[in-house]
This record gives sequence, structure tokens and C-alpha cells, in this order.
Amino acid sequence: MMNSRMRQLLLILVCLTLCISAWGQLPAIMPNAPFNITSTSVTINWTTDIVTDGLVGWGPVGSLYNLDSGVIDPGGGTSHTYTITGLNPGQIYAFFIRSRPVSGGILDTNQKHWAVFAANGCSGASVCTFTTAPTPAGNYDYYMNFMGPQNVVQGYDTYIAVQAGNIQGTYTPYYHLAVTLSGLPPYTSVEWTQRQQWAVGADIASGNTYSFYNLSSGTYDIHITTNVGGTTPTGAYTLTLTGSGSGLPSHRATWPLNVNAPGTGFTAGRPAAHPPIPCLASGSTTSTGGPCAYNWTDTMTKYGQFWTPEDSDFSQTGMCGTTYPAPFSTWPARCIRANDTSNRTPVGPGAQLQAWYYDGALVFQQIATYTGNKAMWSQGVANVMDVYRDNYVIPSSGGLQGYLVFTEGLYKDYIANGTAASKTAIDLLDTNASYATSFWADFTQTSFQREAAYRLEADLWASKLDNPVRYGHPASYWLQYDVAHVVGMIDQQCTQGKPYEYFMAGLQAEALIKYYVNGHSSDVRIPAAVKQLADCIWSSGWGQVADDPYAFPYSSAYSKYGFTMAGTGAQAGASNEALNLLIAPMYAWLYSVTGNATYLAEGDTIWQDGVLMPTSGGVGGTIGWTGNGGKQFSQSYRWSFNYVQWRSAASGPSAI
Repeated sequence: MMNSRMRQLLLILVCLTLCISAWGQLPAIMPNAPFNITSTSVTINWTTDIVTDGLVGWGPVGSLYNLDSGVIDPGGGTSHTYTITGLNPGQIYAFFIRSRPVSGGILDTNQKHWAVFAANGCSGASVCTFTTAPTPAGNYDYYMNFMGPQNVVQGYDTYIAVQAGNIQGTYTPYYHLAVTLSGLPPYTSVEWTQRQQWAVGADIASGNTYSFYNLSSGTYDIHITTNVGGTTPTGAYTLTLTGSGSGLPSHRATWPLNVNAPGTGFTAGRPAAHPPIPCLASGSTTSTGGPCAYNWTDTMTKYGQFWTPEDSDFSQTGMCGTTYPAPFSTWPARCIRANDTSNRTPVGPGAQLQAWYYDGALVFQQIATYTGNKAMWSQGVANVMDVYRDNYVIPSSGGLQGYLVFTEGLYKDYIANGTAASKTAIDLLDTNASYATSFWADFTQTSFQREAAYRLEADLWASKLDNPVRYGHPASYWLQYDVAHVVGMIDQQCTQGKPYEYFMAGLQAEALIKYYVNGHSSDVRIPAAVKQLADCIWSSGWGQVADDPYAFPYSSAYSKYGFTMAGTGAQAGASNEALNLLIAPMYAWLYSVTGNATYLAEGDTIWQDGVLMPTSGGVGGTIGWTGNGGKQFSQSYRWSFNYVQWRSAASGPSAI
């Protein structure tokens, strides 16, 4: 007699679980273990308590079973044997048995007995044992639907999510729920990116079908690749998802998918003129010729030394008790070293609000270049590196939350100075931060705008250095997936009317543009995606906050401050001019590559109101915005140098 431990080990090794459920009326079916299992065949046998004939069906696990896959066993007795042939070596299969009395009666479709076996996976009957399945409750039901983009560019990939979960009752593996995708355009392939490995107790993906071993509410991504073996025709298609299972209701869901030609929705051009940038520096005027109470350049140099690590008490006092202005040379040593540790973790109150957040190193690097005073501002870079890189990223082996991954400042530091620690930090963040440590990332949900953008940037900058490997592929390989996620998320946001959070739309555009201008200008999706994003957030968000018409809403989903969206009653948030300069640069870039004056006007409006709104937290108010000014300072200056570049360059943008 085989002991239980040996039985468990053998079951694991051969990936074999034979599952039987006894439903419905007599005759009773009593299967025995499969035997004579070879790489291409298996013999099954069962007994019944009365004389019956019946049906044997089989197929790969993960496919939808039907009567066409089986044969009638003429039987005529109570002992039945049938050999299934033509199997594929190494494939996992399941079969069912249905019986009816020879004396007459209906082949009861409830008389299903599922079993699972692996071709060439068992060497004898003692290994291939059965376990009895629980009786299904009979009241189980499930739901499924689509979520994701509705447009894909010919020759590129996209990700569409299937949402599935339980409505009532408890799911068990014996229901064998399988969902199958149909209606795909010609010359496309499908991959279920969340599928697990072939194993007992795992969901199984096979071709266009996903078979659930366990079902909990969640998303299951479909990776669709076009131009596989031919050119996918442009046009409108309807994807259909069909769910079916043992004794379960059949459900269907549909989703529109448009295949567009490369370049659809975008026309390139060059600006006819580059008028002065409003409120850029001392002596600048507004777009209408009025005086500027604040300007972008003076605010940068005035507050740049103030909002740096680490003012953890939220006061308007600067570095560790110093008062404004606090030159780098006067910072107490404890500000950047051993004592003040609360800002070196994602837990302390000052963690996200000081200058390293939103890539403070990048901010100070750009200030150093723009002002020409590298000696002074490079000290600010060094201080941020001490806090973020040396005392957070590297000691954490890069295992940071997805919203804390800042790689461009590290990249620029290595390029400029050859600092090995910066290259090490990029490699660690690229391979160990959130959404790098899973084979898949749930980037079909628009609430991950920021994280998807940061993942793209991490792979971009890492690919230009060591090109570190994860899951067997270098960072440069993963860029194709990163871009498909961000482009698809933009389409999803805009087809549903608005982004999850408006300021994160700026981060999406930043990541795509930096990817595009740094060696990927042949990717025709990028200009069209940035244009789609700029158009939809302007039409859905600008001027829509009744209490604050000089900014976009904080979010389309909830209110951070309790203000109301004009004319809709939806909570939207306000006082967000501090975020304007995260958004404005995409409009300057679009103006530089299209020459469309609409983007000039819209971009300057966003920019100017971000510079001039001190009471609501714009650039001019970075010192007084409820004490959170370090964060807002970095948000305002992280990307706005590129606004100045693109608004000023008649020849268009260059690599950044």
C-alpha cells in the first residue's frame, strides 16, 4: 500500500488530479484510475450500477468541451473500458463520462465526471488515482466583461483585460469554467499574460481559451499582437467572450476593437512662430501683456535651495530648522546624514513631500544646467542622492513602491559623472521595484497611470546603461510591453471620457515623449497617443472646477478637497495649480511637432496659471502650500524645463 506522503509526491510530479462529481439521477458512474498511459494514449474504465451505454469526451485542459470530442461506448454491461488515442505528448487532458440505461432513457447531461491526466505523465494505475469531488451547490453564478483600449495601431500590440468573478455561490475547480475569445481580426495572436504554469491547482491558458481552477474577482489580461503571419486589415471588429462550464450558465460579453493604420489621428508640422513664453523670467508679461506677479525663473532660484531634504515637520522652516533662504553651504550635516531618517523610508511624514520625491535629483540637475551655476546646484543633487539613492534605494535593493521609482536623475548623474552607485541604483529599481517583480502588471486599470509611466521610464534609462535582465529578457525587451500598456491606458481613459487623475496624465505623456525622442522616433503610436491625451483632458477637465477655474481637477473619481465639478455635481478637487506644470509640457511638445496653434494657446494657459497662482499652490506659492512645498516644487520643475525648450526651439524637440 502506497503511503500518503509518497502519493502526494507522485501527484505533484505528474501534475495529476482526477476529479469526479456525482450529479443527477441513476445510473451511478464509478470510474477507476486511468491506466496504460503513454505519450499519445490513455485507457479509462468505469463501472455502473445498472446496464448502460454512454459517452466519453476529452480534450486539452483549457479548451471548451463538447460532444464532438467523444464517442459512444456501446457497453451494454456494467463494466466499461475505452482507450483514448491521438494525444499530444506532455499535454494535460481532461475527460468526462456520461451514461444512460440501455433499457431506455435520456443521456443526462448532468452525469459528468471530470478527470485530469497528463499524457506520458503516469506510469501505472497506482499513480493515477481519483479523488471524489464535492457535490456542486447548484446556485453558483459568475460574471465576466471587458476593460481596456478600443483602438490598436496596425503592426503593434495592445492589452485588453477580462474582468471575471463570482456573483453568488462558491466556485470549485469541478465547475471547469472556461472563457474563450472569438472575433479577433485576421493575422492576430493572443496570449493570456496572467496565466500560470501548467500544474495541478493552477489556471490554464491554451490558445484563445482561459480555464479557471480558482476564480476570484480580478482581471486577466489578453495580450493581442497584430500582423502575425500577415498584415492585419484595418477596420472595426467585435471581440466576443464566451463562458461555459460544467452545469454553469453560459455568459457572453462583447468589446469593440478598431485596427487603425499607422499615423491615424496625427499630422506632423512645424510652428510658424515662437512668441514669448508668459511669465518666464523677470520682465516677462502674461499672454495678454499684463505684469506677472511671479515668474518661473526667479521662483526656481529663490526657493530651490529651500525645498530640499529634509523638512519633516511640514513647517515653513527649511532644512532641519534653517530659515529661508538656506544656502546649501549652511545646511547642518544632520539634514542629509545619520540623524533624520524619517525621510529615507516611505513611512515617515516627510517621505514623499521633500525634494527627492518626483525626482529631486533631476530637478536640481536641470537647475544647474539652466542657470549655469553647477558648482552650487550640484551640491543639491549630491544631497538628494545621499538621501534617496544611498540611504533608500540601495539599502532597499531597489524594492520600492511603484510611485517612488525615479530613474532619470540617476541616469543623468551616471552619464555626467560616471557615478557607479547611480548605475547600481537604476539596475536595482529596474529589476526589483514594484511591477518589475511580477511577470505581468495590472496596467489595464487606469488607476495605475503613474506606476505604468514610471515603469516605462525605468526600462528606458536602464536599457541605455547595463540593460539588466529580468525573467530572461533585458530592459530593452520590456519596453515594448511598457509602451503598449501606457498607450492602451491613454486610449482607455479617453474613450471613457477622462483620466483617473489629471496630473498623472502629464506623467504618462512625459514617459512616452522621453521614450520617443530617445531613440524610438519610428514608433508612430506616440505622437497620436499624446495628442489624444492632450485633447481629451483639455475638453473634459480644464475650467471644469467651479471653485478653481485655473487648473485641472485633481481626479475624475474623488475629491481631495471637497470642491464640486461645475455643472455635474461630481466631486473633482481643486487648488491644483501646483500640478499645472506637470501637464503643460505635452502641449508645448505637440506645438513643436505639429505647428498647431491650438496647442500653443492651451499650453500657455496651463503654464501661466501654474506660475501665477500662489494662494492655490502654483509655482509662486511653493513655499506656502500647506507646508508641502518641497513636493510641489519638484512637481513644478521636474518637466517644465522641457516646456521652455519646446516652446523656444524652432527646429523642434531633441533628445532630453
